[in-house]
Amino acid sequence: MRTTLIAMSGAIALTGMAAPAVAQTAADKADARCVLVISVAAQDPKNTESAGRGTFYFLGRLAARGVSSKLGPILVAEAKTITAAAQVQSELQRCGAELNARNTELRTALTQVQKAAAATRPPAKK
Repeated sequence: MRTTLIAMSGAIALTGMAAPAVAQTAADKADARCVLVISVAAQDPKNTESAGRGTFYFLGRLAARGVSSKLGPILVAEAKTITAAAQVQSELQRCGAELNARNTELRTALTQVQKAAAATRPPAKK
């Protein structure tokens, strides 16, 4: 993880250009940080699948707010603010809690769908 953090910082430094000014909301910044730290977590093979789902969740939130065209500059700007492994861990906990909450909501909704479907199903013929 430290190597990835260093590589991310190095890549930004090597560009030699400042990211263009992009109006970012606090939600945009938070979601961009989640994309970044989940990308770090995805490097561990045991996290690849769940990290992929998490990445697309946060990318979807950014897209829903119309940020897709500014994604690169926002990610560059936020990557510059993540300078320590402790920050990566803190962000992973925050982002993971968000994903867990949405997963719980989805499971609850799907249970409701199953119950509604069972209630409208005609009784089985004998």
